[in-house]
Amino acid sequence: MTLRLLPLAAATLFLSACASNDTHQTVSVEDITGQKWQLVSVDGESITPLGNKIPQLQLDTSLKANGVAGCNNFFGQAQWQDGQLKIENMGMTMMMCPEGLDQIEQKVSATLSQWSTASLEGNQLTLTGNEHTLIYQYED
Repeated sequence: MTLRLLPLAAATLFLSACASNDTHQTVSVEDITGQKWQLVSVDGESITPLGNKIPQLQLDTSLKANGVAGCNNFFGQAQWQDGQLKIENMGMTMMMCPEGLDQIEQKVSATLSQWSTASLEGNQLTLTGNEHTLIYQYED
C-alpha cells in the first residue's frame, strides 16, 4: 500500500513546486549594470533620506562601482561570481555622518565589501549578505 502512495506523493510535491509564488529571477551581471540603484531598505526597515545625499549604487559594464553609502561617497572594483557581488578595496570619503545615516553607512559598506547574493524582483535589487539585507530600486 505504501508503494502505491509514493507516486501520488511525488506528483503532489512536483505540482506544489511548480505553483510556487517566488517571483525572484536569476540575476546576471548585465541585469544590474548601467542602472542607478537607490537604497530603499536595510534589514527590512525603509530608508528615509536625510539631507541632500541619497544612498545609492552604480555599476558600469566593467564593474567599476561608485555611489553613496550613507553620507560618504564610495568607489571600487566590483566582482561578480555565480549571482554574488562584492566590491573589493572600497575607497570612501571620510565625512562625519549625521546620526542615523552613520548606522546605514556601516551596514551598506559592510555588506558591499563582502560577498552578497543578488536577486531581482521587478525593479528591486536585493543584496543579501552575512549580516544585512539591502534593497535597492531603480525607476523604469
